[in-house]
Amino acid sequence: MAKRKSFLGIDIGHYYTKIVDISEKDNIRFLNSAIKERTPDALFTDENIDEEILKEFIKDIVSTHKIKNKKTAIALNSSVVIAKMVDMPLVDAKEMEQSVMWEAKQYIPFNLDTVNVSYQIMKKDEDAKEMQVLIAAVKKDKINSYVNAIKNAGLQVLVADVDVFSEANIFYSNNENVVNDSNLIIDVGYDATKMLFMQGEIPAFSRYVDFGFKTITDSISRNLEISFDKANSMMNDVNSLSEDLKIRVLSIVHDEMQNLYDETKNSIIFYRTNVKSAVSDSIKRIVLSGAAGCLIDHIKEDFLSSVGDIKDIVSINPFQLLTAQSGDFDLNDISDSAALYSVATGLAMRGL
Repeated sequence: MAKRKSFLGIDIGHYYTKIVDISEKDNIRFLNSAIKERTPDALFTDENIDEEILKEFIKDIVSTHKIKNKKTAIALNSSVVIAKMVDMPLVDAKEMEQSVMWEAKQYIPFNLDTVNVSYQIMKKDEDAKEMQVLIAAVKKDKINSYVNAIKNAGLQVLVADVDVFSEANIFYSNNENVVNDSNLIIDVGYDATKMLFMQGEIPAFSRYVDFGFKTITDSISRNLEISFDKANSMMNDVNSLSEDLKIRVLSIVHDEMQNLYDETKNSIIFYRTNVKSAVSDSIKRIVLSGAAGCLIDHIKEDFLSSVGDIKDIVSINPFQLLTAQSGDFDLNDISDSAALYSVATGLAMRGL
């Protein structure tokens, strides 16, 4: 009988930290737990994170939720990662690392001794003897702070991945019928939005936008004269509100989201105009994650009308192919907020 494999995905956001525990046995993948906790306000410093605060925070989550799995994958914020798709001559495995490091020198504005460099071969052309390689680099002090804190909390960090790449992986893994399509993945986080233009499974262009759900929540808090946390709870669970309150909250959401609609439209125009490989590219759909993914039923129509010729907008449901571990919890309880767990789920799947 096959042994059960298990992995944790940890996504440490500025407002919420999400942890997903997935196991696999006999080709069936089980969702053991999906945890969302408020990230400590003091965790993030001007330059990095407070390792002691993160260690105690993770230890408390592991203890409170009785997490037994130790193998862990963590997310790296795309804002601290330099990622570049490069065309390279086809080389054999023995020469690959040396070739990647030579290419990395051309694009990374730091001494290579101070960064961790990783790569993934995205496409090979045996006839032309060429390949497309995604090279990613992150400063060692950035990643080491997370690894050390989580290790000291009693877990093993075996995988680190860029947050938006993790979301792309889980979307394509769950939707094999769209792996050849071009999609725009949009993740609305606390204080910023990440956009990733995908040509099939290959990242073609990314953009960081100064807009997050903090902007929406601040506006709800101010207009309704309630606390920030109360406003955020309302936005995340808008369907449970009274009809009058729901209308008021959604009116504020629509007003603030117009900024994102405009940024998305401008980003699409820039992509089509300036990215060489996008000249003949047709974006089939927008894929929403994070806070916007949770609001899709309420913003889809306005979003589509604002961005123009894109015909479809969907939300990532990272749990759609997972089986809930019997007796532990009901997937329906977290269905409305599933998009918040996209990164953490993608990370956990990387380890299986």
